[in-house]
Amino acid sequence: MNRTKRAKLNVMVTLITYFVQLFLSMIVRVVFIQKLGNDYLGLNGVLTSTLSMLSLVDLGLDSVFVYTLFQPLKEKDAKKITAVMRLYKNTFRWIAIIVTVLGVILVAFLPEIIGNAGMKLPDVYTIYFLFLANTVSSYLLGYNRSVLNANQQGYIVNGVTSLSFVVVNLAQLISLMIFKNPVLYVSIQLMGTIVLNVIITVIARNEFPFLKVTDRVLLDSSEKSKIFKNAVGGFSSKIGSLIVFGSDNIILSLFTNLATVGIYSNYSVITNAIQTILQKVSSALTPSVGYLGVERDSEKNRIVLTEIIFILYTLIASGYAIYLVVLSPFMRMWVGEKSVFAVHTETLISIVLILQLVRVPFWIYIDAFGLQWAQRWKSIIEAFVNIFLTLLFVGPFKLGVNGVLLGTILSTAMTVSWIEPFVIYKYPLKGNFQGVSELLCKFGLLFGIQTFLGYLGEAYLGGNSLISIMGKVATMLLVSAAMIIIMFGRSNYFWVLKKRLFN
Repeated sequence: MNRTKRAKLNVMVTLITYFVQLFLSMIVRVVFIQKLGNDYLGLNGVLTSTLSMLSLVDLGLDSVFVYTLFQPLKEKDAKKITAVMRLYKNTFRWIAIIVTVLGVILVAFLPEIIGNAGMKLPDVYTIYFLFLANTVSSYLLGYNRSVLNANQQGYIVNGVTSLSFVVVNLAQLISLMIFKNPVLYVSIQLMGTIVLNVIITVIARNEFPFLKVTDRVLLDSSEKSKIFKNAVGGFSSKIGSLIVFGSDNIILSLFTNLATVGIYSNYSVITNAIQTILQKVSSALTPSVGYLGVERDSEKNRIVLTEIIFILYTLIASGYAIYLVVLSPFMRMWVGEKSVFAVHTETLISIVLILQLVRVPFWIYIDAFGLQWAQRWKSIIEAFVNIFLTLLFVGPFKLGVNGVLLGTILSTAMTVSWIEPFVIYKYPLKGNFQGVSELLCKFGLLFGIQTFLGYLGEAYLGGNSLISIMGKVATMLLVSAAMIIIMFGRSNYFWVLKKRLFN
C-alpha cells in the first residue's frame, strides 16, 4: 500500500472511529450528570486537568520519536528502529516513575486545588489515585503505538482504540445506572487503558518482530543530541498547551465553584471533540508529510502546505458555520437550560475554538519536520502571557469564565498565531511563503464574518425550533460557500479541491 492510500485510510478510519467514540462519550456524560451530579463532573474535570500538568515531564517526546522513526522506516533500517524504540521505552519508564512521585507529592495540595466543597465529596483521594494510576500506566506500554503511527498504520491503532473505548464506555454506563459509584467508574477506565496498551504492544511486536530482540542496540551521540534538543522544544510546547487549557478548570475552581467548572467542561467536551477531530486528521497526515520532508524539496513542501491549508480551512469553515448555529440549542437539549452560558460567553468559546483550528496545518509540518527545537520559546511565552491575563481578568476584574476565555484568546493572538507560521516559513519553505499569506488573510476574514453572524443570529433572532435552526444553518452555509467561491473560485486551490472531491 503506497503512502497516499495509507494516508487516506488513516484519515477515514480516524474520523469514523472518533465519531463513534464521541457519540458514546456524550451519552455517558449525560448519564454521569444524572446519576452523580455536576459536582462530581467538576471534580472529574479538575483532576483530569491537574494530572495533565504532570504529563509535562514527558517533554512532548511522542512526536519527537515519531519524527525520528520516519527515515529508518523508509530505509527499512531494523537496527536503528530498534535503537530508537529501546531509548523510547527506557525514557518513558523513567517518566512513569517521575509522574508517580510527583503525583504522590501533589496529594498534599488537593484541598487547595479542589476546594472545601469538593473535598467533602466521598472517595476523593481514591478517585485521585485511580486517575494517577491511569496516567502512569499509559507511559509503561503506550510508546509501542508510535512505531505503527510512524509507519502510516495509525488505522490499526485507531481501530483497536475505538473498540476498547466502546467496551469501556458500555461498562461505565452499566456501572453508573446500577451502582452510581464514581470509584467503579474510574476503575473501569484504568482497566481499559491497561488492556488497550497490552493489545497494541502485541500488534506492534508482531508487525515488527525485530523489536522482540534483546540485543543491546544504541543510537549514536548525534542522534541522541537531536532527540534531546527536540525534546526541549516539545517540552515548551506542552507547557503552553497544558497551562493555557489545563489551567482553566483549576483557576475556575479557585475563583468560582465546582458547578461552574462542570458547566464549562460540558462546552469543553464539544470544542475538544472538534479540535480532536482535526488533530487526528493531522496525525494521520503527519507521516505522509514526514516522508516528504526526507526528500528536502522546499517548493514541493510549499505546494503541499497550500493544498493542506485550503482543503482543511474549507472543511473547517463548513463545520464552523454549523457549529455556531447549533451550539446553543444543542447544549439546551443535551444538558438542560441551567447548564447553558450566555450568548457572549458562547461567542468567546467559539473564538477560542477557531483560533486553535487554524493552527492545525502548521502543527502537521512542525511534527513532520521535527521543528520542536526551532519553536522552543513560543509556548513558554504563551503560557506566561495567558496566566497573567487570565488571573487579571478572573481576579481583579471578576469576569469568571469570560476572563478565562479572554486570556486564552489574547495570549493565542499575541504569540502562537504568528510564531508557528513563521517557523514553517523559515525552515521547510526556505523563505518562500507565496500563496500562504493570501490564504491566511482571506480565511481569517471569512472566519471573522462567520463568528459575527453567529453572534447576531443567536442574540437577536433566537428560535430553538427545528425549522429555525435549519434555516440559520442553511443561511450560514450559503454565505460561507459564496465567500469561498468569490475569494478562491478562480484559484488553483479551488480546482485542486474540486478534483480531489470528485476523485
